[in-house]
Amino acid sequence: MLKEIEAIREKYFLANNRPQKLQYTRQEQACRDQLDQALTVQKEEWAARQQRDIDERVARIPNPKDRVKLREDELKKYSLREKRFDASLEAARKVAHWKPYDQNAKADWFESEYMFGITRGFDVVIGNPPYIQLQKNRGELRRRYQYADFETFASTGDIYQLFYEKGCQLLTPQSGLLCYITSNSWLRAEYGKSTRRYFAEQQTPLQLLEMGKDIFENAIVDTNILVMREGKSNETGRAVDMDHLLDKNFPPSEHLWGTFQPQSEKPWSALSAIEQPIMDKMETAGVPLKEWDISIYRGVLTGYNQAFIIDNQTKEALIERDPKSAEVIKPVLRGRDIQRYQADWKSTKLWLIATFPAIGLNIDDYPEVKRHLLSFGKARLEQSGRTLANGTKSRKKTTHAWYELQDTCAYHAEFKKEKLIWMDMSDRGRFAYLESEMYCNNKGFIMTGESLKYLCAILNSSLITWLMKNTARTTGMGLTQWEKFAVERLPIPKLSTGDQYRFIELIEHILTAKAADPNADISATEAEIDLRVYELYELTTMEISAIEEHPLL
Repeated sequence: MLKEIEAIREKYFLANNRPQKLQYTRQEQACRDQLDQALTVQKEEWAARQQRDIDERVARIPNPKDRVKLREDELKKYSLREKRFDASLEAARKVAHWKPYDQNAKADWFESEYMFGITRGFDVVIGNPPYIQLQKNRGELRRRYQYADFETFASTGDIYQLFYEKGCQLLTPQSGLLCYITSNSWLRAEYGKSTRRYFAEQQTPLQLLEMGKDIFENAIVDTNILVMREGKSNETGRAVDMDHLLDKNFPPSEHLWGTFQPQSEKPWSALSAIEQPIMDKMETAGVPLKEWDISIYRGVLTGYNQAFIIDNQTKEALIERDPKSAEVIKPVLRGRDIQRYQADWKSTKLWLIATFPAIGLNIDDYPEVKRHLLSFGKARLEQSGRTLANGTKSRKKTTHAWYELQDTCAYHAEFKKEKLIWMDMSDRGRFAYLESEMYCNNKGFIMTGESLKYLCAILNSSLITWLMKNTARTTGMGLTQWEKFAVERLPIPKLSTGDQYRFIELIEHILTAKAADPNADISATEAEIDLRVYELYELTTMEISAIEEHPLL
């Protein structure tokens, strides 16, 4: 019957008029109905034979209790046999239930040779895959595809990455073309490494179009269109940022398209012919920050800020009732409190109840702090991840005590050191320099180590902001994500202590001015820093112009 269906389908595709096509459509559906009915009868007859066999075996046993036990054992075996039998009919069932001529129907299976007669692959695969993080719904998709042999799989990644790989597998070898429009996060995110490596080493990307946001209604992601050819070749691709096409400050359109030779794992950018040399110069002149004598740490995750971040009045009251409370109350910044060069803590005076698990403190030694935390409900503060009776959830599941913060935070002593501190999402570099003890919540990062004032100057410069916008992830609101891995790969020139001083003196001038007046005009000093940074990377006048006239700065 399957061969009969295939023969009718071939006649359908060869027919050259609508009446004939309708006739073959009806014939094929009739065959599918017969196949479905035959499969149902086959299953019923098989089940009846199985039941007779079980009844006969049970009837031979004289002891009633033994008969009951044997029937239970046989039914368990039957269940396994039934699964194997159903699996043997699965392919035929799929064919019987498939509706190839109904444009509104969908199939939960795909077989290119049977469905389309394609044996060597498709000439073109085009689409807009779904965007679903594999970690959503407690990692349901992650578990489903973790062992499915996808080279592009990343536990923190997105389902569209797997669609990319599957699409490439469906192409005609060495000639098939794939064209997808997707979120552009894979271009620069850490979880996109596997996808970038797969494309760079096994496929031939031809065109990359950075589309930006607002391509789809109600979507907040930035998008890109990638066109690639199956198989690896030495062909050079082209790339363009579509936002540049609307930018009057950019040169004529022939300069907007840049060459595109993606490197394995590195972030991908759609750079113009003018911008690409800037990127090359920066990578040549600088040393990635991860190779410097510095350390980067995420801010503190409480799991419930309302309980663990308190205002100055609450802090004073706790210490007044029990002076020992001061031992676990520390100044803290939110991401929004971190400005360029300095942090605005005096206007907020927020405090962190610093019950770090790494400290191993006993909450009973701080009765007033304990009483404050319990006022929010012990069940709410528990780190079990369970849903409470009132519909709210306790904090994310960890092994920590109810009164402890979510992070182990073994690096808590770093917050007492000289440091740079910055917020995770910003339209430009927003690095503040601090010498005193200061903590930040998980919306910020800190950097400790050597040459911090020099790095403060470089990281707040317009050139580094430009680089981050082209190598780090962005949000749908146009903000750059200044994540640890993105900042660590920034190429910064290593200078001697003496050569760093010409930047340090400018930073000290800014810090002095801001200490006296937080709203002090420091634009002239910032412009001087920018010029000295351009000199470090040996940028030309035209390249500087491309940076300074960029509409995103």
